[in-house]
Amino acid sequence: MVEQLRKDRIDVIVVDPISAVTAACGIDENGNAEVRPLLDRFDAAAREAGCRCIVIVHHTGHDGSRFRGASAFGDWATAVWTLHNATATA
Repeated sequence: MVEQLRKDRIDVIVVDPISAVTAACGIDENGNAEVRPLLDRFDAAAREAGCRCIVIVHHTGHDGSRFRGASAFGDWATAVWTLHNATATA
């Protein structure tokens, strides 16, 4: 993957949604001990490939007040954007 990122001169990696990656890898998205190493591997690959940043899209819990799953998602992030659909109906 790193070689392809370098070859294509990719600046930004977007993972949307992260739950698809955790499911495909058999990682419990609620477990910090499983999630944090995955996020650290993304960091290492981006650094090695020369990417400027990684954008991880992750959904909130049912009430929208926090990340779904492991607290490692929030601990790892440099910045967090929360988007709300203003036209969504309950």
